[in-house]
Amino acid sequence: MKRKRFYKNKNRNTKWTETVTGRPIDFAEKYAEDESTDNKFVKAYSARSSAFAAKERARKRKLTALVSVCCIILLFIGFIGADVHMIRHAEPLERFNNQVKESEYDAMSELKLSFYGSSVPSISLDGSVMLSSVIDEAHKDGRTAVMFDAKRLDGTIGYASSLSAISALGAKSEFGRKPAESIKQLGENDLLPIARLYVYLDNFTPSRSSDMALKKGKKLYRDSDGNTYLDPNNEIAYGYIRNIVTELHAFGISVFVLDGCEVGKTDYFETLTKKLNTDAGEDIKFLKAVNVSIKGYDAESGNINSAGVKNDISKFPKLENNQVYVISTDLSKSKYASALSKRKITAYIID
Repeated sequence: MKRKRFYKNKNRNTKWTETVTGRPIDFAEKYAEDESTDNKFVKAYSARSSAFAAKERARKRKLTALVSVCCIILLFIGFIGADVHMIRHAEPLERFNNQVKESEYDAMSELKLSFYGSSVPSISLDGSVMLSSVIDEAHKDGRTAVMFDAKRLDGTIGYASSLSAISALGAKSEFGRKPAESIKQLGENDLLPIARLYVYLDNFTPSRSSDMALKKGKKLYRDSDGNTYLDPNNEIAYGYIRNIVTELHAFGISVFVLDGCEVGKTDYFETLTKKLNTDAGEDIKFLKAVNVSIKGYDAESGNINSAGVKNDISKFPKLENNQVYVISTDLSKSKYASALSKRKITAYIID
C-alpha cells in the first residue's frame, strides 16, 4: 500500500507558518536597483551631470567677470572722455589757474585767455536772487565768463566800494551790494569774473574833482562827443584807478578789461598796465577792450543773415597782445557763434 506524503509538491519550499505578503512584480523590476545599490551607469551619469554643472557655473562666473570688466572699462573710458572734453573746453577760471602755475617765470600780462563772456548789470552782484539768475543764464547759454562794469562810462562805480575817495565823490550808482561774495560764487560755478573799467574816459569825476580832471586851459577837456576825462599824467588820478583795481583784486578779480584808455590820439593802455602790475600785483591780467559790433545786415539781400554776420566779423580789427573783443549785438548766439569760431576768435565778450 502506497504511503501518503505529508507535503505535497504544490506547497514545496513554503512554510505553513508564514503569511504571504508583498505584491506581484513584473520582469523589469527584477533588475532595478535602489539608491543604496552601486550602479556604475548611474554613477557615470551623475558624474557627467556634476561636471556639466561645474562647467556651467564656471562659464557663468567668467561671463559675469567679463561683463564687470567691460563695464569698468566703459566707465573708465567715459571718465577719460569727460576729462578730455573738459580740458578741450576748459572753463576759463580753471585754465587761468593752470596757466598761472605753469608760468612761474612769465608775467601774467603775457598769458592768453580763451573765454566766451557776457556783460551783466553791476547791480546783479547781490549774492542772492539776481546773481543766481545770472549764473543760470550763463550756464544755459554756454558762457564761461561774466563781466560787470566796475567803473562805468559815465564815471559812476558799480560795486559796493569802501574807498574813501569814492564815498567822498558820491560816485556809487546802482551798485552790487555784495561784490566779494558774488565774485566768489561766480568762481565756484566755473565762471570767470571780469571787471570792466573805463579808466580815463569819465563823465562824472572830473566835474567833481578838478585835481584829477584833464583840462584844456582852465576848463575841462572835452572830446568831439562832449566826454570828459581823467588826466593820464596825474598821480592822483592814477592812484584813484589803482585803488579801485586793488580793492577788486582783493575781492577775487584777476582779469580786468580796460576801456577808455585813449585820450585824443594817445593810447595809454601799455603805460597804465605796466604801472598797475608793478603796484597792484603781477598776478593780474589786463585786457584792452576792442569794441566791435555784429548787426548781420546783408546789403545784397536786404536781410539779416549769415552772410551779413560773416561780413561784420571780417571787418573786426586784428587783435594785438592783451586785447579782447567786446561785441555789441542784438542777435542770438546761434547767429554768430559758428562764424566767430571759424575765424578762430576764442576770446570775446557780448556786451
